[in-house]
Amino acid sequence: MLFHHDPNHNDEMIDAMVEAARLLVLETGQAMEVEAAQEGAEVWLSRP
Repeated sequence: MLFHHDPNHNDEMIDAMVEAARLLVLETGQAMEVEAAQEGAEVWLSRP
């Protein structure tokens, strides 16, 4: 989760940062999801 950003960034800027992070993950060949955190969202973690 990307969770700290400049409050002046708009949704399009955040989307671009998420996409850039996803491309970096793809380049590593690792299996990892990248999302932008959202106020009030809950994330449930579980063991594989």
